[in-house]
Amino acid sequence: FGFYLRGFTSIAEKKLPYDTIYILNKYFEVAGDSIEENKGRIDKFIGDGIMAIFDGSDKLNENSLRYKLAFQIDSVFFFDFQTF
Repeated sequence: FGFYLRGFTSIAEKKLPYDTIYILNKYFEVAGDSIEENKGRIDKFIGDGIMAIFDGSDKLNENSLRYKLAFQIDSVFFFDFQTF
């Protein structure tokens, strides 16, 4: 499953490089914590995105639910970083 920071390109175009890196690092920290709390693991970072694997259960529905719970952090963080 993939996590991407919505609106990142338009925000990054208006920020200094230092601020852009700060936003990315903060997003990776918050999203990574959410992924791990929901029994997922980070596979790789891709630009402003994170590839995560949720395979802690044999049940597809349970893995999908864990992804959905972890993904909710994206919506919260999106509104928070818009004010940065």
